[in-house]
Amino acid sequence: METLKKHKQRIIVILLGVSLVWAVISTLLFFSDFGRLRREGHLPPPGTWRDHRHFAPTLADVDHLEIWMTFGFIEKRFALPPEYLKHTFSITSTAPDLTIKAGATALGTSTDALLASIKGLLRTRLATTTATTTR
Repeated sequence: METLKKHKQRIIVILLGVSLVWAVISTLLFFSDFGRLRREGHLPPPGTWRDHRHFAPTLADVDHLEIWMTFGFIEKRFALPPEYLKHTFSITSTAPDLTIKAGATALGTSTDALLASIKGLLRTRLATTTATTTR
C-alpha cells in the first residue's frame, strides 16, 4: 500500500516537472517570436501602442481588404470622412454597418468589382497623401 502511494506521488511530481518545463519553453518561444516580430518592424516600439500616427495606413493595408469589412471600418482605418465611400459610390443604403458585399448588392455589381474600385481609390489617396507629405 505504501509503495502505491509513493508511486502515485512520484508520477505527480514527474507530471508537474514536465508541465513546468513545458511552460518555461513555451514562454521562451513566445518572447523569442515577439522580439523577432518587433525587430522586423511588424510591431511598434514600446510606448507607441496608443499612438495612432504610428499605424498610418500603407499600400500593403489596401491589399488586405476583404468583402466582409464595413465601410465605417475602412473609413476609420484610412482616415476618410464618415460616409465617404457611400457618397463616392452613390450608395443610398441606410444600413449602419454596410459591408463591401452588401454595398455591391446595393449597387447591383459584383463584390470583386466594388472591392477593386475601393482598393484603387485608396491606393490613389495614399499615393497623393504620401506625395504631399514628402515635399
